[in-house]
Amino acid sequence: MTAFPAVPPVAGCAHVRRLQTIETPFITELVAALHHLKQAAALAGTHDALALPNGNTVTAQQMGVWVAMNTSSLLVHLDAITARYPDQRATPAPETRS
Repeated sequence: MTAFPAVPPVAGCAHVRRLQTIETPFITELVAALHHLKQAAALAGTHDALALPNGNTVTAQQMGVWVAMNTSSLLVHLDAITARYPDQRATPAPETRS
């Protein structure tokens, strides 16, 4: 894997705007993704979960397929990362304020 210097973003969520205070951009991206996952979980099963950023909507079936496919892929890759650190015990990170 090649490391690149972090470029401060000009826009984005609060997690991304704090990029310069975090050592590893990859971890920052995962923290931001976790925040978005928590928001998505709160919306799951509601009409708002089917709304796209451009104002269009998708069907519950389309969203279900997309979620299942991508969740499976994420789990495979996260398992591959955590398998590299067998001595570490997973504990939830403390909640951060955005």
